[in-house]
Amino acid sequence: MKKFLKNIIPIVAFLAIYSCAEDRDDFSINSSVVAPAVVEPSTTTINLVGLQNLPDNPAITLVWNKVDYGVQTPVNYDVEISNTQTFDNVASFSNNNQRTISWTVDELNVQAQKIGLPVEIESDLYVRVVSSLGTDDSVRATSDVITLKVTTYFAYLFDDFYLVGPASRAGWENNNNNPPLFRTEANADKYIYTGYFNADDFKVLEMLGQWQPQWGTDDNVTLAGNPATSSSDPGPFSIAAAGYYTFTYDFANKTFSITTFDDSNSTTYTSITVKGSATVDDIALTQSTFDSHIWYVNGVDLKSGSVNFIDSNGAAWGNDNEFHGTATINGGDIPTTDRNYNISFNDLTGDYMIIPTF
Repeated sequence: MKKFLKNIIPIVAFLAIYSCAEDRDDFSINSSVVAPAVVEPSTTTINLVGLQNLPDNPAITLVWNKVDYGVQTPVNYDVEISNTQTFDNVASFSNNNQRTISWTVDELNVQAQKIGLPVEIESDLYVRVVSSLGTDDSVRATSDVITLKVTTYFAYLFDDFYLVGPASRAGWENNNNNPPLFRTEANADKYIYTGYFNADDFKVLEMLGQWQPQWGTDDNVTLAGNPATSSSDPGPFSIAAAGYYTFTYDFANKTFSITTFDDSNSTTYTSITVKGSATVDDIALTQSTFDSHIWYVNGVDLKSGSVNFIDSNGAAWGNDNEFHGTATINGGDIPTTDRNYNISFNDLTGDYMIIPTF
């Protein structure tokens, strides 16, 4: 039997006297809105860990009373959630003129983690409703803030892609320590790989050990792919001359580019290790024999904490973004969650991938 956890969220609206330079003789807004009756929530605690096997079940339904602006016009409602009382990190959900919203277990879990709620720790999730009028969201009124106690479960919210083919170190093998593409911080649908390529062909795989889905190009301009059930494979990407290139892969726009990269002034390191509060001992990365600037280690345990990449000169490379990003020297500490991971690091660019193996 599906569980249905239902909360009723109160909204206490306030509205200052509305003024505007435009002529609104036919548009008189009530400046003394009476707050709706407050109904106490039936529950304010949601343990998503216990519901993770039912990801499509409703986790919570929020309901609020109508805000009376004193005019015959639809009222817009947006629901905002945050991990801070000041709503510094916000996920907003446009609800038009509806006065109820529901999230499934998976939806709430994903959205809570996107705004920064930690995994498997009961934390405060702040919720409010913002009402407004018209297409320009004018005359905004904000409800009281409701505090929910939410425990999320670990969820990796990204797709990973891997090189395959003789232009790469993996050859035509789909589970041969295939190098991952490095996901960009600013756009989770955009991936970059800067490194050495043979003069040959390659493609991109979505799953290690599986040939479909795979991605290539049929016109040398746009991405072409096939689903897992298809036997019609796209054409490959091609490298005309061996050397260093930057391969940019935009999954959302289905575009790609391959440009030459000058590595003549690059530093050659003799070691890269992972070190930090998330490690019991320093973890040595393996230097690729195919490309000396690519480092990797597979199947290592990290605790909840943080790590840095330490080069052979003793410099600490870091960032504040979990799972992927571009590390710089003294760039901060990379946060981690207690899991087993495959790690890749590119010392040409500072790009890193920390991919959970589950």
